[in-house]
Amino acid sequence: MTNEDAASELLKPFDARLMRCYPVSTRINRVANDDEECSRPVEVVPTQDRLFSSTMTNDERMQRESSLIATIRKKLPDFAKGCADDTELVLRHQDAFAADYQEDEYTLLGMAIKYAGLRGKEVRVIGKNRSTLGEDGTIQRTRFARFAGSEQ
Repeated sequence: MTNEDAASELLKPFDARLMRCYPVSTRINRVANDDEECSRPVEVVPTQDRLFSSTMTNDERMQRESSLIATIRKKLPDFAKGCADDTELVLRHQDAFAADYQEDEYTLLGMAIKYAGLRGKEVRVIGKNRSTLGEDGTIQRTRFARFAGSEQ
């Protein structure tokens, strides 16, 4: 057998009838874990930690929805009002959820999207870093003072 024959043999598809499919540990997601443990089958346990899990009872779902609604109405009252009107689209600038990378900014954004979904609304978040929403609703770029001697 030549090297070309050996290489050709390796390039043939593996027989699908001999393949097995099974869940493996999330250990496989780290390159540092390079051992047999990564390919051993594991038992899958259904998770129930999602906000509106399908395994949740109606009472639990209603309680979480009520908590979500109360949080959005308290922390994002303008967003809640925007979801209450007849429009299908809610348009907000990114800083409406929290400016300057506050700790709960991303949590609030996720909750707002879920809240809007409960109201049958589409959400679009606009804005770029260093921009603000002007009083007329247009995006205004923030201007920075140039240092003396900098290029124009």
